[in-house]
This record gives sequence, C-alpha cells and structure tokens, in this order.
Amino acid sequence: MAVGGMVGSGIFSTLGVVIGIAGAWAWLSFATAGLIALAAGYS
Repeated sequence: MAVGGMVGSGIFSTLGVVIGIAGAWAWLSFATAGLIALAAGYS
C-alpha cells in the first residue's frame, strides 16, 4: 500500500512539474517516456 501511494502521488506531482515546464507539449513528453519504458521493458 505504501508503494502504491508513493507511485500514485509521484505521478501527479510529476504531471504538475511537466505541465509547468513543457506547457502544451506535455503530452509529447509523456508519450516519449512511455515509448522509452516500453522499449526498456521489451528488452
């Protein structure tokens, strides 16, 4: 439960920082991170 809380709150706090920096391009940063995570998981 503690790990789930840390991951969940980390996602929301990261979302705020990314939107503050990237603005309208925030979706691209998350899509890129998702592709990198997918490639890392696949390897």
